[in-house]
Amino acid sequence: MAGQIKRLFLTRYGSAVLTTFAVLPVLKALQPIFDGAPPLLIFLVAVLFATWLGGFRAGFATTVLSAVAGAYFLEEPYNSLYVETEREQLRLALLLTVGTLMSLVVSHLRALERKALDEVLERKAQLKAEIAEHRQTRERQAELAEQLGNIVATVPLAICSFRLRPDGTSCLPYASPRWTEIIGIPPESVAEDAAPAFALVHPDDLEYLHATMAASARTLSHWRAEWRVNHPVKGEIWVEGRSIPELEPDGCILAHGFVQDITERKRAEEALRRSNEVLSVLFDAVPIPVWIAEDAGCATVRGNPAAEAFLGVAAESEFGGTAERPSGTDIARARPDIPSPPVESALREAIATGRTVEETALEFVFPSGERHYLAGRARPLFDRDGSARGAVAALADVTPLVLDFVQCETRFHAFMDNSPAVSWVKDEEGRYAYLSRTYQERLRVRLEDWLGKTDFELWPPEFAAQFRKNDREALILGKTVEMTEEAPDTDGKRCCWWIFKFPFQDAAGNKFVGGVGLDITESEKAREALKTSEALNRAILDSLLEHVAVVDHEGIIVAVNRAWRRFAAENGPYPGAPVANTEVGANYLRVCRAGSEVASGGARSAYAGILSVLKGERDNFTLEYPCHAPDRERWFVMQVTPLQVPPGAAVISHTNVTERKKAEQMLREADQRKTEFLAMLGHELRNPLAPIRNAVQIMRRLDLDDPKLRWARDIVDRQVDHLARLVDDLLDVSRIVQGKLSLHKAPLDIATVIRRAIETSHAFIEAHEHTLSVSMPEAPMPLEGDPVRLTQVVSNLLNNAAKYTRHGGRIWLTVTRDGGDAVISVRDTGEGIPGNLLPYLFDIFTQGQRTLDRAQGGLGLGLTIVRKIVELHGGRIEARSEGLGKGSEFVVWLPLISTLS
Repeated sequence: MAGQIKRLFLTRYGSAVLTTFAVLPVLKALQPIFDGAPPLLIFLVAVLFATWLGGFRAGFATTVLSAVAGAYFLEEPYNSLYVETEREQLRLALLLTVGTLMSLVVSHLRALERKALDEVLERKAQLKAEIAEHRQTRERQAELAEQLGNIVATVPLAICSFRLRPDGTSCLPYASPRWTEIIGIPPESVAEDAAPAFALVHPDDLEYLHATMAASARTLSHWRAEWRVNHPVKGEIWVEGRSIPELEPDGCILAHGFVQDITERKRAEEALRRSNEVLSVLFDAVPIPVWIAEDAGCATVRGNPAAEAFLGVAAESEFGGTAERPSGTDIARARPDIPSPPVESALREAIATGRTVEETALEFVFPSGERHYLAGRARPLFDRDGSARGAVAALADVTPLVLDFVQCETRFHAFMDNSPAVSWVKDEEGRYAYLSRTYQERLRVRLEDWLGKTDFELWPPEFAAQFRKNDREALILGKTVEMTEEAPDTDGKRCCWWIFKFPFQDAAGNKFVGGVGLDITESEKAREALKTSEALNRAILDSLLEHVAVVDHEGIIVAVNRAWRRFAAENGPYPGAPVANTEVGANYLRVCRAGSEVASGGARSAYAGILSVLKGERDNFTLEYPCHAPDRERWFVMQVTPLQVPPGAAVISHTNVTERKKAEQMLREADQRKTEFLAMLGHELRNPLAPIRNAVQIMRRLDLDDPKLRWARDIVDRQVDHLARLVDDLLDVSRIVQGKLSLHKAPLDIATVIRRAIETSHAFIEAHEHTLSVSMPEAPMPLEGDPVRLTQVVSNLLNNAAKYTRHGGRIWLTVTRDGGDAVISVRDTGEGIPGNLLPYLFDIFTQGQRTLDRAQGGLGLGLTIVRKIVELHGGRIEARSEGLGKGSEFVVWLPLISTLS
């Protein structure tokens, strides 16, 4: 005991001490870098290591020891457990908290890893045992495969086995006949390599399919996926696959499961019916031994070629005096050289009783001493008077079945229990005789609690009555029936099941009903959600005021809204008759084409635009067109927008924009009148300015002694200058609007423009006590332009900067070269520009928010003139600002020329 405690301490708590004091020197070395306060969370490396080795206790111990070591060695005062500041206390508390949480998480992950490893080892041992058992029964696989194929053929799914090899390749060693119908290629084409099957997978789903299969193989968990397949005949279909993987001794992953076509379930049902017919024909054509007793005493018994081959004698033999011949292992023969038919006792019993006789386990010894187990059936032959005159019997060698019965039973249960579908068997009275493991796990029931009980003892009455009714239907019809049933889940919620029920009999003639069910609750919910969505889409479509129609890729109308129908009815040839070819089913593209052949260019544009959208040549199409009635003018906008579902379809909408068109016309007329008014106003205002300016000059030459007269003269002079600038702006804007602004271009250096602009704006900048900083390159920057107008551009930008910057602000004028452009920047520390005003700053009459005293002055025309002059020079202008109070910047790009000459 002491030794165990010592080892525990050395392995668990020893690791805590070692890892803690391994990290401590590192932190001591980091103290100078972090000014004496290194990051204590580096101790978490030691906590992680100790937890991974020793579990939560070791990790927690390391966390506590790290906190103590940190407080003692790393926190002031050193060599003491006392922590002086709250900041250091918080750091230690954070280390304790994070270390404890990390210990819990890492120890939990370590426990999960060990548990998973144990489960993998246990599963590996089970697989080895199963492989050994499989090798012992390999010689009987052919007979078992035939029996299993008969069972599989009744299931409406493609049952298959999928093997994933360690090198990444895969194959399908087994696939049921339904595989070819669902996937489109024969099973033998994928028996060695599954590449042909993956080649049919839709490219968009291939990565998803590989990912889900890899995840299932990696974790040995149930696999389920839905993907599209490019079927060679049916085209694109949807399939669903489910399987359960298991690990083989050679490292391969073998998964058994199902694949089903979920595109057309009715087609799958029809294929299953045809498959059953083929199986029935095959069973009837099997060459089994058959004997006919042509007399009541069985004196003459004639067998078919298969019987001859079975006994090794002539097909027709006579034997008599056999009235007391026993059956079973003590069958006697009248003639030793002729073996007695193995079903002789069954023939005699059928003749004696007049009923069909079954021999399910008849033992027969051949002359060679070889012992076989046979199953036979004898049916009497009747005379016209109804008396038995002979019998017909047939048998089959069931020796492999008898010997392998237990193994077959085990494999059958393993097969059904690993199926993703729930399955069960009830007798004729409705008592449960079998439940698959999937059924028990899905519904959380125990087999022993259900065997021998009916649905009325296990389910609520309403569900039990439904189940019993469907069971009786399968028994009465004598064939497989398909239906949906509802049943409460373990939490009380109703689930919907897709059920197949089929009748069958055992060897004793007892009737049973088998059932296979798939949970389709989510599918039903999705279907209901789709119906709700369609109704909602229809309601939304009808609520739109626009006239809306949906056309397919050929232009055929598949849906219209209420506004579309109302417009068609109101504009028909006579009351009650809608416009022709506008309802669902009409080819709207054909109607537009017919109209384009006789109508204006607008109709031809509409036809061409709709056709281009339907062909995928353009993303959308918009056309504004007139649709005038005799009593009024109307304008509409047609918009064509493609749809993804169904592919190639499009939405066509017609919006009445008559009121907007009228408003635009009124706006254009008002704008024209405004332009004419501005031109007239500018000219009319300029006329009185010259006499006023002359009067001021005369007053300036006079020596006025009265200070008030000089003050009044100066005011008139300044206001005349201001009014002259406003009139010039009005006239420039009028010329811009009318396209009459002309330039007198000549080669010049940008420095000349900058110098003249500074001279023009210098007095205005000094009046506001601003500081102007100018930066220009020394090399000449030639351009071709109107020096007066370019000076006006820079001067306006400087005046704006001075006007909207408080006294004592700063203004920067910078000129740089950007490739083949001269870049002029005017930046200030002024009021800034709101973000919502930036997009409209260069529009006519646009100004920032101001008080009613209009302290900055101006009409909001300067920037409009600046932009137009810059654009006439082939340049561009941009305004920038981070917001109110953060200043603004105006940047002008002007193209340069190579030389001034």
